[in-house]
Amino acid sequence: MDGTSNQPDPGGLGPADPGPLDDLDVTILAEVRSLWGRVDPVPAGLAERAKFALTMHSLEAELAELTRPELALTRLDEDEVATAESVTFTSSRASLLVTVTVLGASTARLDGWVTVAGSVVRVHTDDGEQVVTADDAGRFTFDEVRRGPVRFAVWPDGPQQRPVVTPPFDV
Repeated sequence: MDGTSNQPDPGGLGPADPGPLDDLDVTILAEVRSLWGRVDPVPAGLAERAKFALTMHSLEAELAELTRPELALTRLDEDEVATAESVTFTSSRASLLVTVTVLGASTARLDGWVTVAGSVVRVHTDDGEQVVTADDAGRFTFDEVRRGPVRFAVWPDGPQQRPVVTPPFDV
């Protein structure tokens, strides 16, 4: 005897050591993956949202909430794009209103107001990030950003403090 056992494990889930996967196992797993890819595909942007959540955790940032939850989108297919003309986020330290003006198929202008004048405002896009400082009235502008998912980080108490961040949304 070679020391391996084909006896079921105590949980009744199969042999204790089923050995390596063979070609049939690989084929079956590929078919299961394909089936779930059609029936319940991974939501578009899930990996980006997960990275965002991990980044927020490491920054110990405060998350600003969307103030009109009916605008919050839970899931989009790849060919669907949710666009917004204006959105408002709020947190315990600052509120942020952003108005989107579409400039073309791939760019938009973002005009915003933050409740704390002089806040540092950063917009994150697929192309990278841009940073501005809000004026004395809390107004800021990003003249040209790539359309697609964006999120904001706002430092109302200065760059050495915790930021307030928004969940991503599409422009």
